[in-house]
Amino acid sequence: MPVSLVDCQLTWQERAPIDVASARAEHRAYRQALADAGLEVIVIAADEDTPDCPFVEDLLLDLGDGPRILCRPGAAARQPEQLAVAQAVRALDDGVELVPMPSDLTLDGGDVLLFRDRLYVGRSTRSTEDAMHWLARTTGRSVVGVELHDVLHLKTGVTALDDDTLLAAPGAVDLTPFGPDVTVLEHPACNAVRLPDRLLADPEAALGLRERGFEVTSLAIPELARAEAGLTCLSVLLHNRT
Repeated sequence: MPVSLVDCQLTWQERAPIDVASARAEHRAYRQALADAGLEVIVIAADEDTPDCPFVEDLLLDLGDGPRILCRPGAAARQPEQLAVAQAVRALDDGVELVPMPSDLTLDGGDVLLFRDRLYVGRSTRSTEDAMHWLARTTGRSVVGVELHDVLHLKTGVTALDDDTLLAAPGAVDLTPFGPDVTVLEHPACNAVRLPDRLLADPEAALGLRERGFEVTSLAIPELARAEAGLTCLSVLLHNRT
C-alpha cells in the first residue's frame, strides 16, 4: 500500500484525507480473509509512483478459459501499473497466455462482470466501446454494454452473488440487460467478492445475505472507500486451468 494512495484518482467522490496506516490494516485483513477461504494470495509490491496500484482488479481479467487479458486503464496515470501486473502474472509460468489490450483502447477490469457466460461491461468514463468490441473478439464471448448512473465502475453498482442473483445499489445501474429472470437484491453496500465457497461482503450487507442462505465473511474497508475502492477492486481471482 503506497503512501501516495492519498493522491489516488477520484471521479465521483470529493477528496478526503486517507489514513494510510488504516488503509494498510484493511488491506492486510482483506488478504487474510482470502487466505482463510483457502486461496493462495500473491502480493504485488506497492509502487509509490502509482497511487492506485492496490486496485489491481482494473488491470487484469481471468475468465476461467482462454487467455488472460492485461487491461489498459482509462486513467492515463494508471497505465504504468501494467508492467508490475504483467510481470507477476508471467512469473506464474502456468501456461496461460497473457494478451495485452492494444494501446489505442482503454478498459478497466472493474467495469467487467462475468455473469451466466456473458460479459457485462459498464459504459463508464474509463472503458470505451471499441474496447468492448475488442474484448468480444478476443475472448469469443458475448459482450453487453450496461449504462451506469454516478458510479465509477459497473462493479461499484452491481456484483454477482451466484448464477441467478445480483446484488445492486439502488438506481446505480440499468439492470435491464441482465434479463427478467434474475433475482436482484438491493443494498448500497453492493460490492461483494464471489469466492469458491463463500462471499466476501461489507458488514452492512452481510446480515441480509446470510438470512438468504449465503455463506458470508464480512469485511469493512472504510478507509480504502475514500479512494473509491470496493472489495472487488483489491484482487483478481485467477482460475486453476489444470
